[in-house]
Amino acid sequence: MERVKELCCQYLSCNVQDTNCVKFYMIADRVGLDAVLKETLQGSMYLPLSCLEKDEFFKELPDKTKLEICKARIQELEKTLAEYVCTCSSLVTGVYKTVAEKVQTTECDNYEVHRCGVNERFKLSCKCCRTRVQNANCDIEYWPFRTYFKKLFDLEHCNRTARQCKSSAAAS
Repeated sequence: MERVKELCCQYLSCNVQDTNCVKFYMIADRVGLDAVLKETLQGSMYLPLSCLEKDEFFKELPDKTKLEICKARIQELEKTLAEYVCTCSSLVTGVYKTVAEKVQTTECDNYEVHRCGVNERFKLSCKCCRTRVQNANCDIEYWPFRTYFKKLFDLEHCNRTARQCKSSAAAS
């Protein structure tokens, strides 16, 4: 029986795809194939919620298993979102500061924001400073920001969660 279980595990592992990962998860759960469970959970966490809701095998899963799949999906989405937020935030901050260095030659008039701490010509938290930068006509060099653009490109094209989200949005 162990040999049959081993062969079943090999077959399922070699054939896990988006279209069958929930079905294989159910089989692996029933038979007790832990390695396949992990692999199919990995595959199912990238499926859009609309696909999971339509999947007949997903509907048959116990609530605890559905929760486990959804939890893995949420964790992956949060991780991807955190990467996007961090990269975008760094890019925006860098662009604002670069433009501010080029165009903001005088002190900001918003003393309330600038009176605390170090005397800075530009403060990202200052609406007056941000508006001045937003309305500036300024050319900036690409070079300091290339790593952020590369990271955003990689997230969009190499991150499975982001690709899946982009595909789902395009289909809608």
